[in-house]
Amino acid sequence: MPKQLFNLAASTAIALGLAAAPALAQEWSDWDEDGDSALSEEEFDAGFGEIEVFDEWDENDDELVSEFEYSTGFENDYDAGGFAEADADADAQLTEDEFGDAVFGEYDQDDSGVLEEEEASVFGDDDWF
Repeated sequence: MPKQLFNLAASTAIALGLAAAPALAQEWSDWDEDGDSALSEEEFDAGFGEIEVFDEWDENDDELVSEFEYSTGFENDYDAGGFAEADADADAQLTEDEFGDAVFGEYDQDDSGVLEEEEASVFGDDDWF
C-alpha cells in the first residue's frame, strides 16, 4: 500500500476512535507519561488503547481484526491493501499488537522507536492531540 494511503488510513483509524469517544480526546502530555516530550511505543500503546480503535474494529469481539473487519473499519472508502503489511505473522488476523505496531510505525517517520511530537503533528487534522 502506498505510504500516503496508509498514513490516511492510520489517521482515519484514530479519528474514528476519537469520534466514537470524544470525551477521551487527550493532550500530548496525557500520553507522555515520563514527560520526555517523546512517546515510547509503550506510551503510544497505552494511549491508543484508551481511544479503543482496535476494539471498535473488532466487530465480533474475538480480540482479532480480520481482513474483512479491517476493510470495514475504513467503511470500504479506502484500499485495505495495508492489511498484509500489518499482519506480521501472516495468519490473516491482526492482533491488537500488530494493529498498534502498524499505526505506530506509520507515525514514527524516522524509525527511531519513539514518536516526537513533530511526527504526530503530521496528522494534525485528525484532532488526535
